Amino acid sequence: MRILNRQLTSPTVAIFVAAMTVSGCSAGAGESRSNSSTSRVPNSYEEMNAEFNAEKNNLRLPAETAWPADVRRDGLGDLYSPGYGTSQAEQFWYCSWAKRWLSIRAVAGEDAKAALLELQSVKQTSLYQTAFAPEVKRETDSELAAAEKGDPTLLSVSVERNC
Repeated sequence: MRILNRQLTSPTVAIFVAAMTVSGCSAGAGESRSNSSTSRVPNSYEEMNAEFNAEKNNLRLPAETAWPADVRRDGLGDLYSPGYGTSQAEQFWYCSWAKRWLSIRAVAGEDAKAALLELQSVKQTSLYQTAFAPEVKRETDSELAAAEKGDPTLLSVSVERNC
């Protein structure tokens, strides 16, 4: 049985939340990194999926994108760190807006600006504030800074790897 955690520790996984064993290696939403996640009761798939669906109500997707009905199940009997469902919804949201900006950046000026503004609001999410390791925050900041200057390279690589 695995407990899936929220903290990201490698730029190669950039946005996706890595599956880890029960080791206390990650922090949940609102929890400092020094606290062990093993002190918190893990969520069942149903609880994690409810968290995912609740967070969907707080996020707006591009018009052409639809939410999945449920978050992907990693395995029967798996348990999930509190906050994992929230981070999965926020990750889907970020990928959706990144894909939108990449697809319209060269042809739809005002819409592209709006998509980039939506992407930049990732810094207000628990995904960025709590789940991202410092190096992933730096990578995300670099992607957004380059995109703001009109350079799609870093964001495109991130989408290819993680979305």
